[in-house]
Amino acid sequence: MEPPPPEISVIFASLGREAVVRDAVADLLRQEGVSPEVVVVLQRADTANLATAELRAWHRAGRIRLFEENFANAQRARNLGILAARAPIVLLLDDDVRVPPDLVACHLANYRKDPSLDGVAGQALEPGQAPTRDLPAQHAWPHLGWQFFPLNYAERAPAVNWPSTNSSVKRALAIRVGGFDTRFERTWLDDTDFSCRLRTAGARLVFDPTATVTHLKVRSGGRRLEGRPDLWMDAEGWATHFYFWRKNFGVFRARRAIAWNLRYLVFRKAVVLHPVRLARNLAHIARGWRLATAKLRAGPLLLDSKDAPP
Repeated sequence: MEPPPPEISVIFASLGREAVVRDAVADLLRQEGVSPEVVVVLQRADTANLATAELRAWHRAGRIRLFEENFANAQRARNLGILAARAPIVLLLDDDVRVPPDLVACHLANYRKDPSLDGVAGQALEPGQAPTRDLPAQHAWPHLGWQFFPLNYAERAPAVNWPSTNSSVKRALAIRVGGFDTRFERTWLDDTDFSCRLRTAGARLVFDPTATVTHLKVRSGGRRLEGRPDLWMDAEGWATHFYFWRKNFGVFRARRAIAWNLRYLVFRKAVVLHPVRLARNLAHIARGWRLATAKLRAGPLLLDSKDAPP
């Protein structure tokens, strides 16, 4: 007799952090009161890494399901994980989180209490960070202020933002809205874009601070945006932002966010007092606009059920 299908599948997409994701998976294998399916998608894995060998051993033992891919795109990896999942609810976690033993149970408690709920956004605390009850001023912006909802918020609340650091959603809905757009090549605004499509679909989401993780924000591996004082965002970073803003809101509705980013990332003392730095930043903005235009013309690359693994 085959075992019953899992109630929830936990998905990790990982690039260049085999040891880190191994630790997160170990946390998942010690969950209390529930046995989730654990799906790990390794991108361009270091085959000589001892952590990779341990993940493979867990896969052979049937404790996790491991997929090793040659591409380097977190959104494509998440889509593969969603398609591979066997449970009706999928929980996506960043690969560099530490997970308490009740995380999965806390997510599931929301769906058991309210079966009409579509998704749960969980809390994420950086090391040493305390929960807050304060909302930033940007949260009041029209149209897209919701994306500034702090992940360390301390109170339960209705949600729009669905952060892939620690959030769950009904698998059928994730597939229906197209999963993650692989035009987002950096891990930035990709889950916010997914949130926009959940919102358009009328999804009911809740933020639950009891479903919490520690987000280590490991600097190695992955493809997050990394700035420096003279060039906080390169052309690919600006392309990511312009693509997100123009695709979901249009320039007029996103004007406040665009102005804010220009003010604090470009038109600041460390840049404007150095003409060469300012010219370099403006050149990256112009190239980013062109890259975003090309992506918009090509259209989004969403989840395709034909790509489901066997």
